[in-house]
Amino acid sequence: MNYGLYLSAMGVLANSQRQDVIANNLANSETIGFKKDLALFQQQRTEAQISGHRRESNDLLEPLGGGLVPTGTTLDLSQGPIEATGNPLDVAIAGDGYFAVRSGDRMMLTRAGRF
Repeated sequence: MNYGLYLSAMGVLANSQRQDVIANNLANSETIGFKKDLALFQQQRTEAQISGHRRESNDLLEPLGGGLVPTGTTLDLSQGPIEATGNPLDVAIAGDGYFAVRSGDRMMLTRAGRF
């Protein structure tokens, strides 16, 4: 495969995942207790770097690297803003932690404090 096309395709895939994560974060930005996702990427090494055969590589292409590979997402657990609602039954968590709530026989975790 043409090396430039391969790098371009990897870039498109990485950017597509990045946009999906951003779209999900925007769609849920007003959801109480929502924690945004962060897209993770990793630089891919070239075949010559992986195999250790740098002599067989093209010296002009080697500095380009092997592209960028999406490696999933992680949850941003940083503290969000706490907003006063005026409702005495609404509570918020400052720092780490979750509320344990029961739904039928299932125990679930949430950071939403509208009780």
